[in-house]
Amino acid sequence: MKKLLIIVILFLFTSCGIIIPAVKVTDFADFREFKDFYFTESNSVSFQFTPLGIVSAVRVSGDEEITTQNKNSEPKYGYIRATSQDALRLIYDKAKIIGANGIINIKLEYLKANDSYGSNNGYFVTGMAIKKE
Repeated sequence: MKKLLIIVILFLFTSCGIIIPAVKVTDFADFREFKDFYFTESNSVSFQFTPLGIVSAVRVSGDEEITTQNKNSEPKYGYIRATSQDALRLIYDKAKIIGANGIINIKLEYLKANDSYGSNNGYFVTGMAIKKE
C-alpha cells in the first residue's frame, strides 16, 4: 500500500510541470510597399529637406475586434500578431497626415513581452518626418 501511495504522489508531482513553448520570430520591414515615400535609417541624406517633426508608433500583439457584417451582433475578437510592417504603416500614415513625403533616422525596436509565452510582443518605431524639396 505504501508503494502505491508513493507512486501516486511521485506521479502527481512529476506531471505538473509547466511547458513553455519555444518561440521563433522572423520579420521583414519592407519599404517597397510605400510608393513615392522615402525611408532610411540614416540621419543624413544627400538632398534638401524640411524637418516636420518626430513620428513614433507602438504596435503590440493582442486581441482585436473583427469587423462583422451585422452591426447588431456581438463583437468578435481574434488574436493579431504585431509585425514591424504594422508599425511602419502606423508612422507612414501619421507622416502623410502631416504632409511628409519621407522619414529619416528610422529606429525599429522589437518589444519583448513580459509573459512567458511571448504573446504580447510588439514593435516600437520612430523617425523624423521630412518634406523633400
